[in-house]
Amino acid sequence: QPLRHTAQADDWQKLKLQEADDDNQDAGRVPRTVEVELTGDLVDSCVPGDVVAIAGVVKYVNVEVAQGKGTARAKSLFLLYV
Repeated sequence: QPLRHTAQADDWQKLKLQEADDDNQDAGRVPRTVEVELTGDLVDSCVPGDVVAIAGVVKYVNVEVAQGKGTARAKSLFLLYV
């Protein structure tokens, strides 16, 4: 049972970034995406369609473990996020 008088709420937001169009890319190629987790004063700092530059730590999580379907010994397909 959590103690409500000592609990703290953290402001956070999850974004999905998509690489920008580039004239050097192959026609018909799907742009890559990566998830970004924002906290604190970075929350609500951009809106869909903004061009942004991100610096941070790239982390990974196993797809099956993230979906609650597997264990730590699950297959080696990973999601990247910053």
